[in-house]
Amino acid sequence: MNLRRFSKDHSLIAFALIAVLAGGCSASPPAALLEAQTSYQQAEQSPNMTGNAAVALHDAQKTLADAERVWEKDQDRDEVEHLAYVTKQQVEIARAVAERNLVERDIERLSAERQKIVLEAREREIARTRREADVKAQEAELAREQATAAQSQAKKAQEEALARAQDADQA
Repeated sequence: MNLRRFSKDHSLIAFALIAVLAGGCSASPPAALLEAQTSYQQAEQSPNMTGNAAVALHDAQKTLADAERVWEKDQDRDEVEHLAYVTKQQVEIARAVAERNLVERDIERLSAERQKIVLEAREREIARTRREADVKAQEAELAREQATAAQSQAKKAQEEALARAQDADQA
């Protein structure tokens, strides 16, 4: 019977402690903490953020964890609101860093694309210039051949005229 009474008393004490603890934990966290948690969760779910601003996002995670710890331990509303504000600012910094990194990558990509286009244009210009030079070389060769043929014909005509003149002199 004594043992039952002892157990019953401990059960009541345990129940009272649970009620006190539950009552102490029942205070709702500040809206700023909930906003910071939401802001961080949205940022964490974005592949652009995790891939381009991991360090800044990690800083926000640490500050948010501090805010949650302070709320769970002390329920110091002012400190939690301050840490929540810092968390939201760190999330915004992470967003800016991610955006800057994306823009820098786009600039690098576009610069490489521009260089490729300029190189292709130069190669096309070189090919066109070579084709023009080949055409001019062929035209020059043809002109030389024609000049050589004309020269041969003139020499032949001159020789024939000289031969006729000699024949005429002999006759």
